[in-house]
Parts: sequence; structure tokens; C-alpha cells
Amino acid sequence: MLVFSLAVFSLLIIYFINKYRKVISKKTKLIDKPDKIRKLHKKPTPLLGGTMVFSSFLLINLYLIFFKDLNSSSLIILASCFCCLVLGFVDDIKKISYKYKFLILIIIFLFVSLDTNFQINKIYISTFNKEFYLTSLIGAGEYSIQGRPEFDPSDVVPLSYKALTSGNYSIAIDHADGLFTNTNQAIYLKDNLTATEHNLQTSAYNFTSVAGTFTNRFEIIYQSQLSIENPTFNANQVIVYKNELNDFVINAGTTIMASVKVFDIRGRLLLERNNINASQTNMTVGMANEVLLVQITSEDGVVVIKKVVR
Repeated sequence: MLVFSLAVFSLLIIYFINKYRKVISKKTKLIDKPDKIRKLHKKPTPLLGGTMVFSSFLLINLYLIFFKDLNSSSLIILASCFCCLVLGFVDDIKKISYKYKFLILIIIFLFVSLDTNFQINKIYISTFNKEFYLTSLIGAGEYSIQGRPEFDPSDVVPLSYKALTSGNYSIAIDHADGLFTNTNQAIYLKDNLTATEHNLQTSAYNFTSVAGTFTNRFEIIYQSQLSIENPTFNANQVIVYKNELNDFVINAGTTIMASVKVFDIRGRLLLERNNINASQTNMTVGMANEVLLVQITSEDGVVVIKKVVR
């Protein structure tokens, strides 16, 4: 609730500064007047754009200082942003030479780079273009954040996910709040593909997926819905995809495989692997484009067949 209030307060600060920017600018004399040389705008313009952004940024950091542990890296970034803001103010009033501004910005950059804990490993241009993207569903609509009514143990939250590449993924809880801080209240991830349930309060759930968008594989539930009987092994639980080496990766979910045979469409045996004793295996089947039949035998003797395209 405090974080939500902070966000609302930040928006209100930006709103009121923007609404009264002309009055504030006149009283503080922070107005950018056109000079027909460097400043080509037609009307005097308030110089409060950076102030609005920094005020919101400062408020969030003040919250971190008083209520959370603000590390040295965050303080260095905060101080650097403040220096850039002051530089902009002084430049608007005194018209600093671009050479001195460039030099000051280099000094600020070097100040930030002194912190060995500060690194940029990746830059994402779009938050929707990730390798794996998980959302909850209300009808057909996807929501990254979804408020729920009063807690009901029988509640079911359908999930949707998008995987850009075939491979292994995991779903975990970063942190819990309120009722769910008590780990006795289970949070089950129900996998409709493998007919399994996993309590995310205990550990992450690891799974294999082909590339694509899937809207009916996962659900969040709070009470176990499975019977005490073991789920029956079937072809829907088997996922076959190609890895970066162009080998077939065969994943049987929670089922242990005893053997795998690969046939062509004519029924000729191309490859066989026995004594696998694992739920996943890799097989090299060549490069020709054709339809193949993958026959998987579980350790219990159940046989399923999966059709794939090489």
C-alpha cells in the first residue's frame, strides 16, 4: 500500500508542477527566452521539465533511504542525476560553453564508473520483447498486474506466457505480501500439459516449452486439485524441439523415459536409445526435412508416439 501511495504522490507532484509551471517559472525566473540564434522557439518556455522528472525520482529514492536499504550504487546514481539537473539549470541561466558542459558530463560519468558494482549487462528497447513473458488473464485480456477480490481459497488465476525460443524455463515467486508471507498458505502452479501441481512457496517450477504463445497451460490455484493417483503418461506431456546444435531435445515432463525410438513416415527405424533413465534426452537425427515419429517408452512400460518435423 505504501508503494502505491508513493507512486500516486509522485504523479501528483508531476501534475501540479506541470499545471502551474508558468506561475512557478515566472516567480523563479526559470524561463527560456528565444534569442533567434541558439534558441529558436517562438515563445518564452518554462524550464521545469527536468525538475518534474527529478522530483518524482527523488521522492522514490527518499522512500528507499528511510524505509529500505539504499545501496551505494543507488546513491551515486542519485547524486549524478542531481549534478546533471544543476548543470542544466546553470546552463539555462548563464549559457555555459558546450566544451565545459561536455567536460563536466565526462567527470560525472567517471564518478559513476568508479563504482565497481554498477554495470549495464543488457538494454531492452521494449519490455514486451523478452525471451519469456508471463501475464495473468481476465477473459482474453492479458495483464501484467492484476488486483484480486477478497482472498478465496478456491480462486483460479489463469496465466498466459510467450516464449520466443524453444528451451527450458522456470517460474518462481520473487516475494510475497500479506497472507502469502505465511508459507503454510500454498501457491500452486498447475501445469495442465503435464497434469501436475507445484507449490511455488517451496521452490521454482522448471519446465520445457516450444516457442509460441500459450494461454491455457498454467493456472495459479491455492488448493490441490489432483487426486492421489498418478497422472497417466500421454503424448501431450512430451515436448520435442530443436536446440542450437539442431539436435532434437525430447522432454517427457515428470515421467522417466526408458527408451526412445525414431521412425520415418514409412515405419523404418532410424535411431534408438535405451536405458535413458531420465525425463529428458537429446538425439541427432540428421538434417533432411521430413516427418518423423518419436516413440517414447516410460519406465512403467507406457508407450506414446509424438509426430515431429525434422
